[in-house]
Amino acid sequence: MKKPSKTSLAKIPFLRPIVLRTLKFFGRPIWVENPWSHTPICLHSFWHKSYWYLGKERERKSMEMFSNFIQFGSTVIEVGGILAMLLNIFQDW
Repeated sequence: MKKPSKTSLAKIPFLRPIVLRTLKFFGRPIWVENPWSHTPICLHSFWHKSYWYLGKERERKSMEMFSNFIQFGSTVIEVGGILAMLLNIFQDW
């Protein structure tokens, strides 16, 4: 039997609106760990839900691509970054 993933659970039609309304009502600033750099970041539990819900899966393809062409010591400018999620990672590369 296949274990349901987070994304498949998010697609349950009758449950999704209930969970989202509840999450929006109780939304507040929370601290989570950046899954790539392991540094703490503060975000809003509702408005930035994909950061803590999807975790490492949210940026997996981007990180794999970046690791192929960004070398140690490179200068990286993050334009339009939300929460400086990627900047936290690149500062240690």
